[in-house]
Amino acid sequence: MYLEKAYRNPTQQNLLSLRKYLVELRGNELKNELIQNYITKASWKVNDAKMILRANLQAATEFLDFIMHPIRIQNSIPQIKALIADLSELLRDVVSDEELDWISISTNVIPSTIHFKQAKRLFLERQVSQDEHDLLALCGLRLALEKRVFSILKIDYALSKNRPIKLSEVIEIVKNLKSIEFSKEIDWDKIAKANRWLNHYIHRQIRPYPWSTFKVIEILSPLLDTGSYKYGHKRISSFYHSTVVVNETNLEEEITSVLEEKYIEIEIKHSVSREALIISKNEE
Repeated sequence: MYLEKAYRNPTQQNLLSLRKYLVELRGNELKNELIQNYITKASWKVNDAKMILRANLQAATEFLDFIMHPIRIQNSIPQIKALIADLSELLRDVVSDEELDWISISTNVIPSTIHFKQAKRLFLERQVSQDEHDLLALCGLRLALEKRVFSILKIDYALSKNRPIKLSEVIEIVKNLKSIEFSKEIDWDKIAKANRWLNHYIHRQIRPYPWSTFKVIEILSPLLDTGSYKYGHKRISSFYHSTVVVNETNLEEEITSVLEEKYIEIEIKHSVSREALIISKNEE
């Protein structure tokens, strides 16, 4: 009742009623740490089912709040309808008081030929269909993460015994570097898990629930979003405020040492610039 009503007529009142219904289904509020943990699971056990459902419901509620904001809602009706369609799929085997056969929307059943036609239209005509947005967002997030992590090392790509070094390996290297001051808000374990989650959905060609992508953006934001860094009496605005280097020579020596210790044979193509906030000691 709540889902169909909000889908067919997404007024503020109907959406608020839907939100209240989702909160009732979810139960007690979960900590964000717990939600992020369950949302980014690429595999799970039967015993996880209840907590995964609750985490999905709370994340969906938070995402609904975000797109219902007065400055967004007028342009968010297609997104709201897609979210409700996804909720109907999530709840299909859970609730008995909702008739869910009225809707069947999923980009996960699109044949490869349609994906190909959409890709051609995207490139040749610069047009994006509504059902492509979420999948493109996954590719964009993965690209941004890989670009940042490799660029911190000032590496375009690296091969070990003619095998490309994986992003997951580079994340483990970067997070342990002592010559970089990372923002305290960055959680590298969550980022590593988000990377596995992105790979899982990209390589399976499956569109995840939009509120899951919303949570992954939340995890990656401390590393990738713009911001400012306080250094002495200055506040420096930068794309790279989360990644501060005071002595680049020491960093380069540390990177070389770590790579040589970890890989017997390594071939590196260096990038032109390093994605980090480089501060010289005389700038204070």
